[in-house]
Amino acid sequence: MITYNPKDWSFFIFKMKKVDTLLKLSPILAFITLYSMLVIYLLKEFLPEELRPYCEKLTIIHSLMGFVISMLLVFRTNTAYDRWWEGRKVWGSLINTSRNLYVKFNNLINDKATIIKLNKLLVDFAEALKTHLRKEKKTVQNVHEPLHITNYLYKEIVELHKSNSINDVQFLVINNDLQLLMDYTGMCERIHNTPIPYIYSTFIKKFIFFYVMSLPFALAFNLSYSGVIVGVFIFYVLASLETIAEEIEDPFGTDPNDLPLEVYITIIKKSSEELL
Repeated sequence: MITYNPKDWSFFIFKMKKVDTLLKLSPILAFITLYSMLVIYLLKEFLPEELRPYCEKLTIIHSLMGFVISMLLVFRTNTAYDRWWEGRKVWGSLINTSRNLYVKFNNLINDKATIIKLNKLLVDFAEALKTHLRKEKKTVQNVHEPLHITNYLYKEIVELHKSNSINDVQFLVINNDLQLLMDYTGMCERIHNTPIPYIYSTFIKKFIFFYVMSLPFALAFNLSYSGVIVGVFIFYVLASLETIAEEIEDPFGTDPNDLPLEVYITIIKKSSEELL
């Protein structure tokens, strides 16, 4: 995730980074530029005079369609950002729950070696959840590592209860937080494994493409070759919104604007070390 100063306007306006949509869309922007120039040239040179008014009236249709497409893109970006923010809230809750468990382990368990072991399991859980969401490695059995670590952690707590190292009330207090680990895993999997419906994403892309492809016909006689700049700029804005939504709708990946899961894991690990 990119860290920045939101008040530094020069950073946003004059600096180009690989995350910028302008760089990502540059090939298709070049294609649209050439396409628009060709269409406007052919219309101005070869279109019969009596058909020109029909092309000029296309601007009315584009005005109406522009409103529709803007509403679709607003819904698209809001939905994607909701998924990104929900992922951030889940990992924030995981940090808080880990800290709560550290405090409870340190105050309810007398054996220092056991505390260190349990704390390490919580860090391992966060690491395993990151690996599971990013599919960074696969075992032969396709093991669900967060599930197995939680199972082992719970087994350790049960053994402490059986050996009377913790009483019934203390066991229940710890148990409530342990149950949350699987809840967080399920929430992350729901976001990760349920993308925006394919037909919705496809429709928006096709809508943007055909909308922009028809713009030169409407602008050829109103703006002449200046319509090329207008058409390319409109496509850049519309396609950038869709590109941004695509990047943030799964916030657990490795894209520049995805959540910094490594930072969250470091926070969990540091909290454990501070208490120990």
